[in-house]
Amino acid sequence: KFTSGETANLKGNIACVMGAFMIARKELIKEIGGFDEDFFLYGEDQDLTYPVPAIAARAAKKEDPFEVWGTGKQGRDFVHIDDVMDCMFLAMDIIHDGTAINIGSGKLTSFIDLIKVFGKFAGYNPTIKPLVDKPMGVYSRYCDMSFVKERLGWEPKISLEEGMKRVYDVAIANIKGKK
Repeated sequence: KFTSGETANLKGNIACVMGAFMIARKELIKEIGGFDEDFFLYGEDQDLTYPVPAIAARAAKKEDPFEVWGTGKQGRDFVHIDDVMDCMFLAMDIIHDGTAINIGSGKLTSFIDLIKVFGKFAGYNPTIKPLVDKPMGVYSRYCDMSFVKERLGWEPKISLEEGMKRVYDVAIANIKGKK
């Protein structure tokens, strides 16, 4: 159990690291108490090596056909980094016995559906071209949020559409900045 001062310090350290070093985030969180990123954490500050901003950038450029690895029907639980931070800070205040929690939206979204969301922002409806010869990973992975809802009273505040719009807006700004 942390003292309130240690918790505040830990919160500040986590926020600093997560904001500045998205790649190092996973290892740091594991060291301080076990955070497993089995769900799809995303945010505006990720670079194009991450799937969500890469898909946003391709939609911003109106790629058509829009290629997707596997069938595109594989689904993930997309959760914005701001929501993850909010839940982690709440959990650090309430949970003191090392109990692990799932942090996600609790909703399964396919990559095809994600492409359609970005296509809507871009004002077009691309032809989606599945690349079934490419790896698709686990078919379905999403979070059971019942424990977090019951124990912490927490649910994500940022909808899929709102979070993806933030990512899309950054993709547009990046494209405009390169011209």
